[in-house]
Amino acid sequence: MDLVVPAGERRLVLIEAKASRTVTPRMGAPLQRLGQDTDGYDVTALVVHPGRPGAQEPAALLPGIRAITDDTLGTALDAARRRRGPA
Repeated sequence: MDLVVPAGERRLVLIEAKASRTVTPRMGAPLQRLGQDTDGYDVTALVVHPGRPGAQEPAALLPGIRAITDDTLGTALDAARRRRGPA
């Protein structure tokens, strides 16, 4: 995992950055492991990659982990900041 970004009270964004244009579920495994140790936090887990022009990448990489392209990272961080934390 490359980054942990605080996104508000009891909210975290876990980011795995990849240079590959194609992502695989295995690339989300470090986020999945860390996500299991974040009880009490609302966690957004993202694998960020450059993507391929015109290609439709799968949004769900693993349960609770999304793959996004680098040009949508800002939007994803904004969305995580607007989410409500755990009760």
